[in-house]
Amino acid sequence: ALVHSAERDNSLRGFPCLSHCSFQLDRDGVLHCAALYRSHFMFERAYGNYLGLGRLTRYVAQRAGLRLGTLTVMAGYAQLDGPVTRIRPLLMGAQSLIPAA
Repeated sequence: ALVHSAERDNSLRGFPCLSHCSFQLDRDGVLHCAALYRSHFMFERAYGNYLGLGRLTRYVAQRAGLRLGTLTVMAGYAQLDGPVTRIRPLLMGAQSLIPAA
């Protein structure tokens, strides 16, 4: 399947953010997945991306007769998209990042 088409995917938001997906098999026959995103919208898209990667990993494990392991996702640039009022509770432990109200 075609992931990127230079003729159609020429806007910044049109380019795929998933850069790399790797499957690892451990000694116990457990399949793990690691994914690298060049950029990741943490609120708008992350959950759906995690579901898709989890389902892909489960599918590969089932087809290969392996047990399902962990999913690790890394982002080169994690974007905290959305209004700051919705994000503020997540940042309460990092007071220096929160502007005074």
